[in-house]
Amino acid sequence: MTRQLHGRAREAAVWEEYLRRFPRGRYADDARAGLCRRADDADASECWRRYLEAFPRGTHRAEAERSSERE
Repeated sequence: MTRQLHGRAREAAVWEEYLRRFPRGRYADDARAGLCRRADDADASECWRRYLEAFPRGTHRAEAERSSERE
């Protein structure tokens, strides 16, 4: 939905602002996962590791764990 409202170019900025304002908000786990998906390979593993620390039972846990296994 973020992409539809703000376009792909602003998507990451919107997620980052959301997380800054609402780090444990209703959509924080989705916002963090979105940022991890957009990260380049070098940063994605670290991003997903931080995701698992923040959301150990998060909606995107399986994707985060798969990313960690690829390291």
